[in-house]
Amino acid sequence: MANIIDYIYWRGDLTVSAQFPWNELDNLVMARFSYLPFERVEMVPGDTIGSLTKRILELPKEGYHFREDPKLAEALQEGRRYRDYEVTDFVCRREEIIEEQFSAITVHLPNREMFLSFRGTDATLVGWKEDFNMAFQTHIPAQIAARTYLNEIAEKYPHEMIRMGGHSKGGNIAMYAAFYAAEAEKIRILEVDSFDGPGFMDEIITENRQNPILEKIRLFIPQQSVVGRLFEINVEPVVVQSLESVFHQHNIYNWQVMKDRFLRTQLGQAGDLIDGAVKEFLENSTPEQRQVFVDGVFEVLNASNATTLRELGSGLFRSLPSFVKSYRSISEEDRKTIMQMVQLFARSYTSSIMGRREQQAGTDQVPVTPTPLLPDEQ
Repeated sequence: MANIIDYIYWRGDLTVSAQFPWNELDNLVMARFSYLPFERVEMVPGDTIGSLTKRILELPKEGYHFREDPKLAEALQEGRRYRDYEVTDFVCRREEIIEEQFSAITVHLPNREMFLSFRGTDATLVGWKEDFNMAFQTHIPAQIAARTYLNEIAEKYPHEMIRMGGHSKGGNIAMYAAFYAAEAEKIRILEVDSFDGPGFMDEIITENRQNPILEKIRLFIPQQSVVGRLFEINVEPVVVQSLESVFHQHNIYNWQVMKDRFLRTQLGQAGDLIDGAVKEFLENSTPEQRQVFVDGVFEVLNASNATTLRELGSGLFRSLPSFVKSYRSISEEDRKTIMQMVQLFARSYTSSIMGRREQQAGTDQVPVTPTPLLPDEQ
């Protein structure tokens, strides 16, 4: 079986043309490109994917946000398909006070097009906190920053059509930016691809129910997706086959490809359990309760003085006394709310399991299999 790295090597010597056009896998490559640690190298005017990946590959492996990304940089460096594309306008911002983690970069493609790539959540606690804030905030800072970034890039390069997308939170903020773009910018947008990105609170869904940009959005999720099914988005997803299970399917390097497209399949049942639990949890709690819960959990975690998940994990046992002290400092009323939220989610998950068992009673579970390949893929 093959993944996106294999695709880059397959297409590495084939530049974009009528015979080998831009496709959905190229969009995934561009969406993942923003995860490379550009903040650790000096960018200069005229930089290309080739020149940047050359410098990035000189970094130590621990300089990357995720362990598989060095393979992406190597593949991009070796092939001709993307190497000469100019790269501009990198932004990377983390603001603890307003709880924002935002990063984006623009790649200039052939035929007067550009791809705006929005990075998803990195390994920082502030990034994860902003993610959880989506449980009670209608508009998070990264979404607003993405809208501003789109406006600025569209104005800076007025003669280029726009492709945009991202993985995880990157997909969410790409969709948000497109929803609230100016009408002149919406006309220039060719497509918006969200790769296992979450949806939105009801207010945003209601506001954009008739938004014409919905016709340009594509949502790709693995068959047991969890993140990509959080909240709502009025777009039918393309379900992609992954070889891993449940949470590990969020990793795009596990997604399966064939030729110039993803291997399609059907939604699996493991993701249904968590999806059902989350929906029941949201239906039976208020935004205020969820905020108390999220703020309380991260207040305890921040007592470790860690700034990344790696630091948090390495000092977990050492930080236990600080966690306890921090939790006790939370007001009694808020502690009560936190415990109510924990109990509610446990009940919701149990309810989801029981509901699934009732549906399956007396029937055999059908295994998930990929849909038949198109004739030219056999």
